[in-house]
This record gives sequence, C-alpha cells and structure tokens, in this order.
Amino acid sequence: MNISGVQQADTRRLEQVCREARIGLHYAGWEYRRESERAFRKREADVLIATSTVAAGVNLPARAVIIADTQIGLETLDVASLPLKETGAARKRVSL
Repeated sequence: MNISGVQQADTRRLEQVCREARIGLHYAGWEYRRESERAFRKREADVLIATSTVAAGVNLPARAVIIADTQIGLETLDVASLPLKETGAARKRVSL
C-alpha cells in the first residue's frame, strides 16, 4: 500500500488508503462514515476509528472498544455509562 502523497484535504485518497488497510473512519464531518459502518458490519474493515459519533446510536459488532480519551471539553465521561450494551465489547470493560 502506497501512502505517499496523501494530503489531509484529499478525503477520497485517504478513504481509499484506509479501505485498503481494512480501516474505517467515523466522525461527524467524514463523508464516508456510512461506508465505514457498512464495511465494519460486513467484516470488510478490521478496525473502526471513531469519535463519540459511534456512541450516538450506531450499533456495530465490536469485540473490543478502546477509549483513548474520556474528556469532552471540561466534562469527564463515565466510561461505564457509554452505550456499549449491544456489542460484545460491553462484556469486557478495561480501563487504560
């Protein structure tokens, strides 16, 4: 996979490189987030990198969820309250 020449503003190329690496991206401004959801559900993507947009009601078949930051502005999230009930990840909660 050739990642040279991928510019931040070149979303089409970034999506292509991520798809080839079996990685999906999911955030509010990402125009390919629905494609990332579909690929993750169909097991065409092994990893889904997301912001809190996933917690806003997207039900995905994850075995594990890694939460890198529990701060939103000045507010600290309670990890135990995140809506992971529908995923296999809800059975295994690990604090980092």
